Amino acid sequence: MSSLITFCIFCICFLTFVPVHKMFRGSPFRKVIDIVLSRGQPTSFSSSYLLQKVTPILHIIIRLFRIKTNYVRWDPYRNKLATLYVNKEVTVEQFIALKILAACLVFLYMLLLNVFQPSPFLFLLGMLLTLISYYIPDQLLNIQIKKRKWEIYRDIPSILLSLAVTTDAGLSLNQALEEICSVKTGALTEELRKTLQQISVGIPQKEAFEGLATRVRIDEITMFVSVLTQTLEKGSSGITHVLREQANESWAKRKGIAKELAGKASIKLFLPMIGLVLPALMIFLIVPAVFSILKFFKY
Repeated sequence: MSSLITFCIFCICFLTFVPVHKMFRGSPFRKVIDIVLSRGQPTSFSSSYLLQKVTPILHIIIRLFRIKTNYVRWDPYRNKLATLYVNKEVTVEQFIALKILAACLVFLYMLLLNVFQPSPFLFLLGMLLTLISYYIPDQLLNIQIKKRKWEIYRDIPSILLSLAVTTDAGLSLNQALEEICSVKTGALTEELRKTLQQISVGIPQKEAFEGLATRVRIDEITMFVSVLTQTLEKGSSGITHVLREQANESWAKRKGIAKELAGKASIKLFLPMIGLVLPALMIFLIVPAVFSILKFFKY
């Protein structure tokens, strides 16, 4: 019974949140699925698609639990979401509602299992899993933030070098940023694009770049913004030299991190290698000796 309940819940979640169209490339399957599910054109499987599906449920939870995030204790979530989502795709209220939704789903699932198979152990396990599921979105958020920061850190040297080249060609800083944002893609480019949007609506240039450093929270970006604002206050004549210096420092740090990761990789591969090679080596060494001893005692 528990397996049947799990399978039914999995099928419901699969048909609700996953774009099934992408899994069937043939036209007959897609026509049948369009008729059954009454859906339009297929949508790509992405976080925005899942967010679009879950958002109505999150709004219901926000109204039901009267979630208000105008308190100081929600500031860490606000900073993390601002770091991950440049255009504020997910609000703090939605994230808290997502945590409650995850806990409620796990609690209802374990309660349904406990109804068909009453067990004190299953009930305690359900309470524990409910508590754990409430904090699972936090861990996923931290993982996504680390991934985004690494993407930004990886793009810093090339972006700074491109800025140095374009400003050396005669473009201003804003024009160079616009040119780079139109050519390059990535997490850092999105942050720079948001900074340009803030400058275009009237926010001072210094405040916009400081907002960039606050959102990203990477030491190299913070140092770059600090040096850049000081240079802009003195005048934009030496900005190309500053950008080249920052690019060279970023490339040097990136090479150092690459060497460090290479050293850690060799250490991490050592134990699996020992675990795979040592048993085979022991077999080749011990088995002939065992047969020799058995042959000696036989005669």
